[in-house]
Amino acid sequence: MIHMRVVSPSDVTDQVVPRLRSEPAVLNLTVLRSGVRNPDGDAVHGSTLQLLLNITVLALVAIVGLPIQRAMWRAAMRRSTTGATTA
Repeated sequence: MIHMRVVSPSDVTDQVVPRLRSEPAVLNLTVLRSGVRNPDGDAVHGSTLQLLLNITVLALVAIVGLPIQRAMWRAAMRRSTTGATTA
């Protein structure tokens, strides 16, 4: 099994989760709304069987998850260097 974890902005989670749910290779899909801090977002976890890992799952994680996570991290770093805070 391969475990995947994506930090997703709340507005993106509603687009990603249905696509992951529709993939037969994705098992144990878990969504923790507002479960991530600094940067804030939703935690989306799931497992996939290595032999069944397909391009759609990889694309969702690589194209949707990772660039967004990097962008959120950069925004959090900018806020921390400018002294801005969020509740």
